[in-house]
Amino acid sequence: GKAVRSGASAGVAFYPRDGETPDRLVSRADTALYQAKHEGRNTYRTFEQQMEVLFERRRTIDADLDGATERGEFELHVQPRVSVADGRISSYEALIRWHHPERGLVPPSEFIPIAEQSGKIIEIGEWVTRTACQLLKQKPDGAKVSINVSPVQLRQKDFVERMTGIFEETGVSP
Repeated sequence: GKAVRSGASAGVAFYPRDGETPDRLVSRADTALYQAKHEGRNTYRTFEQQMEVLFERRRTIDADLDGATERGEFELHVQPRVSVADGRISSYEALIRWHHPERGLVPPSEFIPIAEQSGKIIEIGEWVTRTACQLLKQKPDGAKVSINVSPVQLRQKDFVERMTGIFEETGVSP
């Protein structure tokens, strides 16, 4: 009694141009499928060589994110928001930076979407919240900080409990 909508995405690879073995063709079709899903789903993409380079870079970043928090590779900056009316700082915004040991500074636009897809954003988001709360304690009383939260985090059933735990641990009022 309910309407159901479904969609489909497809990745296409051609023999022999994209591969001469079944494994190679399937791998490249999968890469094209990943690109189709990345571009918004309900579409198709044919394999192109640059897709493989992009896919491998995403895979490498995903692997490098494992343990990045424990290794201390993330850094949090708080950017002041200044009131135009009186020139005073009205609040701060928390901004994460990733200092990769080999590639240097990796922009959030490169690693945040990958962290969201892999679920690693949950750990990273908790680190950001905890670190922002600790930094906030060093600011004048009444200071506020904005923290970006991923939809992936919000979908966690225990999101509120996790955040409450961090606020209690750091002694910062939400």
